[in-house]
Order: sequence, then C-alpha cells, then structure tokens
Amino acid sequence: MSSEKILPLNPDQLRKLKVSLRLLQSDLERLLWGIKLERGAEEDCNLRAAIEETLRAVQRLGQNLAVRTDREVPLAREVAATAEVWIARLEDLKAHRLASYGTLPVTEISRALDPQVEELQRALSALAKAAGATVATEASESNRG
Repeated sequence: MSSEKILPLNPDQLRKLKVSLRLLQSDLERLLWGIKLERGAEEDCNLRAAIEETLRAVQRLGQNLAVRTDREVPLAREVAATAEVWIARLEDLKAHRLASYGTLPVTEISRALDPQVEELQRALSALAKAAGATVATEASESNRG
C-alpha cells in the first residue's frame, strides 16, 4: 500500500513527511537511550513511558500513512530539516513571544534581541538551502549513474 493512495502528496511533500517523522523518531530514540542510562528514579520511569508512548504514536502515524520511518535519513536532508525546525523554534525567542513568559519591556528587548534572532534564522535558512542544494546534486548524480 503506497502513501499516494492514502494521501494525495507530491514527491516533495511525501519526502518532507518522511524526513520529519524519521527525525522525530530519531530524537525520541536518543532521548529514550539517555534516560535508560539513568538509574531508575520514579520520574525517569514516567518520562521513559511517556517517550515510549510518543515513539509508538510516531510509528503508528507512519504506518497509517504508509510512510516508512525505519530508514536512515541522508545527512543533507537531516541538516536541512534540523535547520528548518530551529528557524521555526527561534520565533519563540523574539521579544513579543517572550512576553508570554512574564512582563518585559518588549520594545527595548525587541531592539536588542530580535535582530540577533533573525540573523541566526538567516544563517539557518542558508544552511537549509545549502543542504537542499547538496541533496539536489546527489539526486542528479544518482540519476545519471
């Protein structure tokens, strides 16, 4: 059963879904491995159980959509996806978003903080673009060979 029959996705959308699910699964597996190294505090058991359930949910989603998450993601795709995740995540560090964590002088903080956050987002965007170019080059070379 192919995912095209389940969801009308183009190849780029399908690839985005596969990479995102695989990276989330990989992150959860890494966290689970780290917790297993800890000595059995009760909160570690609860955390481990929550991570395991989340991992099963990721796997179910992949299975339900016929998207394989058991394959490694090429490094360039992983770099691009990681950069994209952090570009979005950094939005929470801008002054207007930090205000939801407590009172602060938004205008003053915004002038000092936001340009630096935006600079980091631009750097991550360039990283994602470079990784995307690497993926395109690799795909082009593999199609020729």
